[in-house]
Amino acid sequence: MRKSLLITALLLVSTLAIYAQNVVVQGRVADASGPVPNATIQEKGTSNTVRGDAEGNFSIRVKQGARLVISAVGHETSEVAAAAT
Repeated sequence: MRKSLLITALLLVSTLAIYAQNVVVQGRVADASGPVPNATIQEKGTSNTVRGDAEGNFSIRVKQGARLVISAVGHETSEVAAAAT
């Protein structure tokens, strides 16, 4: 059975550098069992992709207002908004 990905409340958005209205999104991919290692995080509609580390942590620079597509082996793909705070 495939587990649904839960993007934890650690989906922190910070505007470390605003060039062409880009933001850096940092977060952690986890499910009910804990961190999801090596998940793929992609800016929807682009080839901009990063892979999370062994603890599920990631950092990606995206356009402001982008949507992130998160996938991992054995889990359902999830989509979340990357909104600046």
